[in-house]
Amino acid sequence: MKSIVLVLLILGSCYAHYTEDCLTLCEDVNPLDEWENEGYAPSLYMLKTLCPKTLEFLDCRTEEMQDCLGQSFGDMAISTNFSIASFSRVILATNTLIRQVCNENSSFHKDYVRNIDCYKAFSYVIRQFCSQDVSRIENLFLGTLKVYPEEDMNCKVKLFSGPYELACMSDMIGRACGPTAKRLHATATLMFKDIFLVDCPHINQNWKEEYLDFLVGNKRREFEEIYNAFFKRF
Repeated sequence: MKSIVLVLLILGSCYAHYTEDCLTLCEDVNPLDEWENEGYAPSLYMLKTLCPKTLEFLDCRTEEMQDCLGQSFGDMAISTNFSIASFSRVILATNTLIRQVCNENSSFHKDYVRNIDCYKAFSYVIRQFCSQDVSRIENLFLGTLKVYPEEDMNCKVKLFSGPYELACMSDMIGRACGPTAKRLHATATLMFKDIFLVDCPHINQNWKEEYLDFLVGNKRREFEEIYNAFFKRF
C-alpha cells in the first residue's frame, strides 16, 4: 500500500535529474504532506479528500514534465535509452496505480478499502521483519557468489534482494491479512519493478534460476511466483 505514495515522490522531486531545467508550477497542489500524515495508507474517508488533490497534481506534473521533455511518457517508455525507458515506465505505472486506488468502481479500490485497516495494523512489524530478513539472506547469498568479469555484481545482488524483500512482505501480509491483501500488495509493488532496473541495463535471465536455486525448500515455493513475475519481461 505504501508504494502508492511513490507517484508523489517520483512526480515531485525524485526525478529532478531528468527535469532539472523544467519549471515547477504544480507544487501548490502537491499533497505529499497529507499522505505522509496518513502514514501513506489513508482510510476510505481520507481517500475522498486526498484523491481529487492527488489526481490534480498527477495531471499537472505529468503534463509539465512531458512538455518540458518534448515527448510523451508512452514514447519514452520504448526509448532505446534504458534509463529513460525505465523512468518512463515507472511514471506510467504510478499513473495507473493512483487512478485505480481513486476509482471507487475499480476492484483495486474495493480490495484496498477492505484490507487497509489490517495492513496498517501489521505493516510496521512486517517491514521491520522483512528488512532484517533480507539483510540476513543477502549476506548468505553474497557468500555463495563467484565473481565473473562480465557481470555487474551490484546489479546481481540488487536484483536478488529487491524481489526477495517484495516477496517477503507480500507473504507476511498474506499471513496477517489474507490472500486478497497479499495479491494487492504484490500487484502494486510489481508495477514499480523498473525502479530496480534504472541502473541495471544488462540483466542475465539465468540470474533468476540462480536465485531460486539458492532459495531452497519452502522459501523457493513461496517466492518463486514473485521472481517469475519480476523477470517476466526479460
